[in-house]
Amino acid sequence: MTAPRLLAPLPALAALLALSSPTAARADAAHDNLRAHFERLARKAELRRARPVRPPLFALPTGDWDLLSAGIDARIHPDEGRLESVATLRLCSQATHPLSRLTFYSGLDVTAVDGAASFSYDPSSWDLTVYLLAPLAPGAELSLTFHTAGWPWCEGWCGIDSDLVYLSTTELMPIDPDALYGIYDDQFLVSCRVALPAGFVTLASGVAGPEEALPDDWTARTFVQSWPGLYFGVSAGRFVVVEEDVGGRPVRVAALPGHDVYNDVLLDIARETLRLDEAAFGPMLYDHLDVAEIAYSDTALAYGLESLVWYVEPHRAGDPTTTYGQLTLSHEIGHQWFGNMLPIGQADAPWLAEGFAEFNAMYYVERATGGPRTYSPEEAAAFRALHGDLYVYLPLFSLEDPPLSSPEIATADPSAYGIVTYHKGAQVVEALRWVVGEEPFFEALRGYITTHREDPVDTADLQDALETVHGGAGSLDWFFDAWVHGRGYPRYTVEAYTAADPPSVSLALDDPARFGRMPVLVRGEGPGATCREQRVEFGAADRADLLLDCTGRPARVRVDPDHRFPHRVVSHLEGDVDLSGEVDGFDLLEAAWSNGAMLWDYAPSWNQQADLDQDGMIAELDLETVRRAFGSRD
Repeated sequence: MTAPRLLAPLPALAALLALSSPTAARADAAHDNLRAHFERLARKAELRRARPVRPPLFALPTGDWDLLSAGIDARIHPDEGRLESVATLRLCSQATHPLSRLTFYSGLDVTAVDGAASFSYDPSSWDLTVYLLAPLAPGAELSLTFHTAGWPWCEGWCGIDSDLVYLSTTELMPIDPDALYGIYDDQFLVSCRVALPAGFVTLASGVAGPEEALPDDWTARTFVQSWPGLYFGVSAGRFVVVEEDVGGRPVRVAALPGHDVYNDVLLDIARETLRLDEAAFGPMLYDHLDVAEIAYSDTALAYGLESLVWYVEPHRAGDPTTTYGQLTLSHEIGHQWFGNMLPIGQADAPWLAEGFAEFNAMYYVERATGGPRTYSPEEAAAFRALHGDLYVYLPLFSLEDPPLSSPEIATADPSAYGIVTYHKGAQVVEALRWVVGEEPFFEALRGYITTHREDPVDTADLQDALETVHGGAGSLDWFFDAWVHGRGYPRYTVEAYTAADPPSVSLALDDPARFGRMPVLVRGEGPGATCREQRVEFGAADRADLLLDCTGRPARVRVDPDHRFPHRVVSHLEGDVDLSGEVDGFDLLEAAWSNGAMLWDYAPSWNQQADLDQDGMIAELDLETVRRAFGSRD
């Protein structure tokens, strides 16, 4: 999930995958697609693509002015669903010519602008034009005070009702439209005083001042950001709050009465995520972390604002003790580093925020030893596999495959955008960790964060940081050209000779020109067999043959068994997707996923699309359909 100003958020996974109706014709069509897909994977490529030329950075526009600070005084009327605010903005001209007018965005009606000759506001488009008293010279600064009132315009990340208020700065004040549409160069300081009726607990970005008593049984509290940032968020409600000191900073979780049954669980997850993240990435910039409830939203489940995570009503999002609830929160806490401490300075690289935040969820599953539960290595590998599978199945859903970082990503289909930015992005971060090495990788990330903290970063900054610990300038060109600036993934065809003496395996790679330097692990497995993991690099060759170093007879061979990067493996036994040595129920699940089964639907019939013959049962006849479609060769 994402903070408000990231590009289009990932839609619900169920909506993405439930693309087919349970009709026989639709099932057959999806099944034919899957068969054709695997046939393509098994076919060795005859043409080798030339190494792609790295495109120039798709830089962010800076706009005509830069916001330096905002002082906000807001009075919120929950029962009426409206707010009133006075916001003083200090800005600096970045134009090369004098400016006689400025254009803003405001999600609230603007009633007056102090310091301006005149203004016009269009409530249908939220465009605000301010005409200045005198032209603003290049580099000069200016302060304007805006008076706003009314019912805020909301799109999934703001709201006011009688018990709950959550708002971002885009609703509390006018703002540079560049910042609204994913432009990250506009960091600013905020001081915000929020007044509410008595009984409301208010959490917000920044450091909180003391509570202030007001007439008519109202209270106010002022919040001041310690560091320039991209967002300022407020969440207030008749909350039940739990708090704990974690690493010398307060961590608070707040939810409405009746929804607070999971407060302690959310606190456990936040504590464990911070423990892991600070060891991996270095200290968090902010002196506290709050997790506050927001109302249910169809557009997203959570947002990672600076020092404030908005978490959807726990009873609507599902039990946070489940995998999904834990991953949501660990993803958003990851944004404290990636997207907040390191804003994005490259319009075609949202993966630098979302891919790393989703990697943080993967890292949580791999390393968590506290909180509600501990995950097994098999569960961690399965979660990595999910990210890769979603990406490599894009063609089955008739979705194009935009490069991870290119202008195409900004205009891609929202579903493809989400899968590539979040899921491929996380897998590419994991692949970098695998290529660079565990300790050097995290050492490089800590240096990257320390060097660029609070400055907009781009893909080149990340590559430079990793190359300092890997092999010097240009040593990772091959990786970024293939995985970040290019599209697609490697395909391996496997012929395993486990009955031979000694056992051996032959691997074919479809595109060594792009992926030949990608290391891959090969491991023999089976009851009574112990095999040494063997690392293979193809280089310029399209085939690698190796003897397996095993004690005992392996039953199967696995390629990239821990799912460190996106790829597709095709067995010499056609249809044996998981390289188990037979076409079985696991291969049926692969067919079900391609046929529209919802991976994260917890209903008992989640895998109903595995009923390929549509007889109301998932049985041997469905497995026979897989055998017929993919064939089997002994």
